Amino acid sequence: MTFNTPLLNTLNEMQNANGERLLDVVINRLYNTGQSTIKEIAAILGVSIITVTVRIKKPRRGRTGEKDKENILALSSNGMTPKEIAYETGFSIHKVYRILRQARNFEG
Repeated sequence: MTFNTPLLNTLNEMQNANGERLLDVVINRLYNTGQSTIKEIAAILGVSIITVTVRIKKPRRGRTGEKDKENILALSSNGMTPKEIAYETGFSIHKVYRILRQARNFEG
């Protein structure tokens, strides 16, 4: 992948001692501190949301708890699309749609 700035291209090509690309390290550090969202990281680096999402190491999700469902519903009510919610939360887009559909059916 080629980026539009020499710095991003350099970070994408360079690796640390563990063999990780430095761009991936930067993205994960920004994300894991909890101070930057995926959208903010994409804007800071001038890359797409998908580029950031693909490079973030997320643990595999288990069962969906009530807090997770409430979070998905809150993100939806704040105007995020199901695709953006899936990227932000780490759940599959299918699971996000299912939770939104169940909430809609429950309300009436």
